[in-house]
Amino acid sequence: MLKADMRRKAGDFSLQVSFTCDKKRIGIVGASGCGKSMTLRALAGIVPCEGTIQYDDMVLLDSQKKICVKPQNRQIGYVFQNYALFPNMDVITNVKCGLGKQEKEQTAEELLKRFQLEEVRHLYPKQLSGGQQQRTALARALAGKPKLVLLDEPFSALDSHLKDQMKMQLHHLMQEYDGTFVLVTHDVEEAYQLCDWLLLMENGTIIQSGPVAEVFAHPQTVQAARLVGCKNISRVQVLDKTHVVALDWNNHVLTMDVSEGMTHVGIRASDVLAAEKEMENAFATNIRDRISLPEKQQITLEDGLVWDLPNQKQVTDFYLLQKSSLLPLK
Repeated sequence: MLKADMRRKAGDFSLQVSFTCDKKRIGIVGASGCGKSMTLRALAGIVPCEGTIQYDDMVLLDSQKKICVKPQNRQIGYVFQNYALFPNMDVITNVKCGLGKQEKEQTAEELLKRFQLEEVRHLYPKQLSGGQQQRTALARALAGKPKLVLLDEPFSALDSHLKDQMKMQLHHLMQEYDGTFVLVTHDVEEAYQLCDWLLLMENGTIIQSGPVAEVFAHPQTVQAARLVGCKNISRVQVLDKTHVVALDWNNHVLTMDVSEGMTHVGIRASDVLAAEKEMENAFATNIRDRISLPEKQQITLEDGLVWDLPNQKQVTDFYLLQKSSLLPLK
């Protein structure tokens, strides 16, 4: 179990992160500059912070008790965004940097084999492909058999054609490894594919957390909805317990379950459906723009809604905002 209650001030930016999670694959999702990487560095002890950090029964930080375990003693493996391989060392030497003095040569050899790096063992980082650099960084991070592995945007430096392959390899590694992974990413799909527990982050704080599927299905705020990919969000005027006026969607009156404190409504572009005129929450279609993508059409309607429609589907005269798909937001 990983527990953290961390505070750090850096110029005008304040980090105030608090969470408890007993899952083995944790994702932190947020926009650039929200404090994701700083959170990892604070967990690793690379940057100072106040508060507490505890992994299982090991206290890594307790500022009140003046406990602060040095980074090299925290049993943490770290894969940096740019991999941070030593440029003057070949692959095998980079991997050995993650081994303690008592580790045998065999450990490094096993890691090279596991990450398919045997043939490039004597190449230097500048001679490696992006995927090879990433695997070298992972091998080095895991060399000391850490209890906690921190991954900072591990796919950001890869070409798109390599990402799917590397995601699958990392998925298998995370399943097999007896430790906890914390993955930082701005890509919500990566977090959904690889993680069990999700932390949504904005402006240095966690705005929502929980099981990945739960957070995706039920974002609680406008900021959370945007982070999980909801393209359609409107301010609302609440009429009663089951009706609102969508102020940014041509003042459509929607039938839905109105929650306490609700200020906005959201719906994913993929949840907009073709409809018949007489259906509840069905509205006339007027197309403002249309973009063709490999697997779908992205249609922008005159009332401001975005509609993702599979390529084989035809646009009808009416679209439907199904009650069960509408998201009450604060």
